Amino acid sequence: MFLAKKFKAHAHAPAVLLSSFVGLGLVACRAPSSRLPIDQVVQPVDGASSSGEAAQTLEPLPVEGPVDLLPADVSALAEAIDPAAVLDLLTSLDNYREFNAARGALRAEIGVDLLDATQWQQVGLDSHGPAGIGLLDVEAQGFFVYVSVSDQAKCEEFIVKVSEAIHKRDELASADVGHGRVYRIGDELSVILREGVAVMVFVDRPERAVRDYAATVATIDPREALSHTEGFSWAREQIEDADDGLIFVSPNGLLDQIEREAGLRESNYGLTHAEDELDRARATGASAEEIRELERLVEEERRWEQEREAARVGRRELARGLLGPIAAFVAAADLRDGAIEAHGRALIPGEALLRELFVPTESESPLLSAIDEPPMTAVDGRVNMQALVGLVELFARAEGESLESINREVLAELGVDVLGDLIPALTGAGGLMLTEHGKPNPKRLSEVDKSLGLAAYAELSKPDAIREILDDLARAKRFGGVLTQARRGDGWVLQVPQWHDVDLALVGDRLVMSTDAKLASRIKDARPGSQAEALADPQHPLRGPSPTPSLRLYQRWIWLVYADAHEPWTQDAESMLYDMNTHDQLTFDEAAKVPRSRQFKRKFKELEKLVDELNSFQRRQAARDFERQLGVAESFGDMGFQVDRLSDGLGFHALWRMTPGSTPFELVFKLFASNRDGTDWSDHLRTQERAYEIVEELRQLRQADLDDAAAKQG
Repeated sequence: MFLAKKFKAHAHAPAVLLSSFVGLGLVACRAPSSRLPIDQVVQPVDGASSSGEAAQTLEPLPVEGPVDLLPADVSALAEAIDPAAVLDLLTSLDNYREFNAARGALRAEIGVDLLDATQWQQVGLDSHGPAGIGLLDVEAQGFFVYVSVSDQAKCEEFIVKVSEAIHKRDELASADVGHGRVYRIGDELSVILREGVAVMVFVDRPERAVRDYAATVATIDPREALSHTEGFSWAREQIEDADDGLIFVSPNGLLDQIEREAGLRESNYGLTHAEDELDRARATGASAEEIRELERLVEEERRWEQEREAARVGRRELARGLLGPIAAFVAAADLRDGAIEAHGRALIPGEALLRELFVPTESESPLLSAIDEPPMTAVDGRVNMQALVGLVELFARAEGESLESINREVLAELGVDVLGDLIPALTGAGGLMLTEHGKPNPKRLSEVDKSLGLAAYAELSKPDAIREILDDLARAKRFGGVLTQARRGDGWVLQVPQWHDVDLALVGDRLVMSTDAKLASRIKDARPGSQAEALADPQHPLRGPSPTPSLRLYQRWIWLVYADAHEPWTQDAESMLYDMNTHDQLTFDEAAKVPRSRQFKRKFKELEKLVDELNSFQRRQAARDFERQLGVAESFGDMGFQVDRLSDGLGFHALWRMTPGSTPFELVFKLFASNRDGTDWSDHLRTQERAYEIVEELRQLRQADLDDAAAKQG
């Protein structure tokens, strides 16, 4: 039996407990945090206790950490193990005016700088205890934030100050519920203080929540909490001493919630509307022709709905096929000067497509030792070809297609039977790298992509079959000589328009493709390239700690700037006169034949000169933008990622090297600040305005010429 206890107005309220974004959320949030009215949050009677909203009789375990207060079905969580260590990384932002302004405004509003870990104790918060944020309920749009509390009395004093600062003091209410104290500020926020932990709960649609989450946090027995689930217990075991934070995901629980939410949003409005229109037409005695047309529309809508349903089923099968077998996923990271090193695990206890997809490589990639140019981006490893085909089939079905239909299209276009001839000829091992072929010229942005080179290989189970495929493609006239036999040696040349030629050669059981004509011979003779020593360093993100991972991914951030480079848009004077031959008496063709007057031509030369100035400015500005973006990207450094197949799932390792002394927070600010280059646009704008004025003068001159021509015709 439960006893309802009225909330009473109280001089305590939740504070911004984690960081500035939480503080801003407190000020701006307008979502009701609980589905229960303020006077109906309950607690158990003496001799009984509860977990969430369900009574149980065991004495609850003591709370050892914030996760002891979270429901077992929480599907996603991110936690800072030591918030002070994370906040220390913000000191590099002190030189950014915008950051300091926002920080100062928040400090002025709540009376404390929560981005300074040393000030947390002033408001009763523990900057060295766990703090986190996570997802409660997709359908109800419920989230939580938690932080450790060192002094509840100080925290309560801070509550009053915050409630007054945001003008919510009159809406402040609190009550003892279960094993904690629940605070509420209007309909915006619920905060539960319990055994050294503060949990903030935001629920946008409480009517769709499976439980009242504020009551759950206040009453739950840690035995039934997330911390005691098999998945989270396993995740905790993966954390290392150097880790500063973790991310935990329960894919099955997350998928269940996403599918329920998606089901609520699915609608066959088109079919329903068409059927209603047909019923209306029949009921009102519409003509046979109109009824036939509506019947056709209904059949068409039914066919489309069947296609949409097939695609929806395909998307669900794809998500379940990839993520469903994962019992739990955890990732953790060590944040240090100029680098982030992360590791992770996916627990996959049984057979699963995702685990079968990755195969440990039997030997090191030849690209690591043979390339002559620094890698810009890379993917390398080995996959199970049968699993890969199954994965592609799932993706095809998610788009309402089938692998067989796609294969037929490729066969018709290229003359290659991918499923019948190409796939059986591949072992699944291979790699592809874009390399730094040269330094870009900012003044020739259209050629920046030529600063990238290519190095790739594929391991073959049937080299002769690949030779036959390539020979057939080289002989095919449909490709216009894009792929040809090499003039010297045994190989082929792929001519890529406005880029480099790519040499293809069979080297033993490998097909080697590269813009470096000597790569194949180095691989054949086992000779090292100029990058071999650098890539042998285990601290290089491309190399990583595992000698033969199933997958390697790598990128230098500057390659994104290279790939995005292009000449700026330019205009010509003539295109600005597109409507000059519009006349109310002459046809367009008649007006076009009217000669331009001498005065018009003189004025047009003025326009051409101004347009040339505008275009020159655009080219100079584009070059400056490119150099600025390149500088920012250089500070982002490079990043590598590895996947290893394990006996119980998959293992991950990642390393991001930044400019020494940099932090991710600083890089983000630097990225946004790079958009403000201090360029003086005043002369450019004046030139542009003058050009528009001349266009208008030319329009008047042309109309006068056309009026004279029309008068002569009349």
